[in-house]
Amino acid sequence: MVSIAILARLLSPSEFGIVAMAGSVVALIEVLAAFGFDWALMRVPQRTRAHYDTAWTLRVLCGLAIFVVLAAVAYPAAIYFRQPAVTAIVVAMGANGVIGSLENIGVVDFRLQMRFDREFRLRTAGKIVGILVSVGWALATRSYWALILGVTASKLAGTLLSYVMHDFRARWDLSQAAVLLNFSIWLMIGNVADVMSSRFADLWLGRNLGSARVGLYSMASELSTLATTEFAAPINRAVYTRYLEMADDIPRLREAFMRVSGVIWAIGFPAALGLGVCAHQIVALLLGSQWHDAASVLQVLAAAGVISISAANTHYVYWALGKSKFVTILSLVGTVGFVVLTVLLGRRFGLIGVAIAQVLALSLVVTVNFVALLRTLELRASELLRRNYRVVVASVLMATAASWIGARVTQAGVTGAAPQLAAMVGSGALVYCLSLLGLWSVLRRPVGPEQQLIDIVYRILGRASGKHSSDDLGIL
Repeated sequence: MVSIAILARLLSPSEFGIVAMAGSVVALIEVLAAFGFDWALMRVPQRTRAHYDTAWTLRVLCGLAIFVVLAAVAYPAAIYFRQPAVTAIVVAMGANGVIGSLENIGVVDFRLQMRFDREFRLRTAGKIVGILVSVGWALATRSYWALILGVTASKLAGTLLSYVMHDFRARWDLSQAAVLLNFSIWLMIGNVADVMSSRFADLWLGRNLGSARVGLYSMASELSTLATTEFAAPINRAVYTRYLEMADDIPRLREAFMRVSGVIWAIGFPAALGLGVCAHQIVALLLGSQWHDAASVLQVLAAAGVISISAANTHYVYWALGKSKFVTILSLVGTVGFVVLTVLLGRRFGLIGVAIAQVLALSLVVTVNFVALLRTLELRASELLRRNYRVVVASVLMATAASWIGARVTQAGVTGAAPQLAAMVGSGALVYCLSLLGLWSVLRRPVGPEQQLIDIVYRILGRASGKHSSDDLGIL
């Protein structure tokens, strides 16, 4: 968010849009080889050196193949978007992919061994280097190349550090390709659908409305998914290893899913909903006045963020059970729905129409998802709702309070985005905590995420004081 706040003031929406256009082309090509070999490797019961070597070899081959294809389609992509700059950006992004494919496959052990402290250091170091390069280049040149070179620096730093942090050294080997591809092929097809769904907006907007509209939409979309990408995703990476251990015990897996999803809902729901309520203040404070039109798009996409949070943990259950084919089907359904709705609504309502299309398509997918999940885990919808409905009620009360406070502050003559946001976030957080814990106490502390959140806070405080060893923080 710090990086976004700085770069959004140094670069224009049009420059972000040009990079997003090129990024959509790169994503569509890269996903054709996005087999997820690290996830496939984790599913192998008896991993040998040959499995690690094969996973690394396949990943490097895919990275090189993608670079060649991107170099070939770069110029036609520039013609499609009517943006000559897209050519060089696509080629540069392809080179970044090659660098990333060389990362030490041995770092998969960090997840397998639940050493997330090491993975945190690895990923954070790369991000910090990328931010420094991006911001530095933007300050010096005011060029969109800051966005690309930041990714280059991040991937290079992450790849080099992966060999420093883990002593595994891969050899060229394809002997276990069939084993890894058996799981990965469906993951790849699902990734194709997901990327097509997420990037079709850039392709359609770039062709029909221009780079500035693409920049506005891509920024609003990125902000709307913060609750999922920055909170739910790390938890899912952590619990996937445990889900694999529980795959043969449905009752245990069911209980684990409810516990994990409860924590994700309890923090993700108010975060996603709050982004929509405070959209105008967030855009003004974080991005600046030139991004004003992104606020209305963010308000609509916040609904998509709430829906995504509700299903954020489900795919990892399916993958643990070997049902990657079903995840792929879900993705395909969502993609088809989004493409059709984008063309229909985008032509009539522009950016807002595309945002509405995303919300509607996601609603369809999540509905089908939960119907199947309840059967898979032999779970009653009433049980899931009984555990988590207090989170929904408290989130709605929070949003109502924050909105009311925002209106009162504005009427009182406070015009600055910072004090408005501070008042809305402060009051909203207070109302949410009091509502959630109040309902929980009045109802005599039923099973749900409230006790887990309290336990997690105590464990974190205990670890900070040296009283507890590293564990899963009580989520499972």
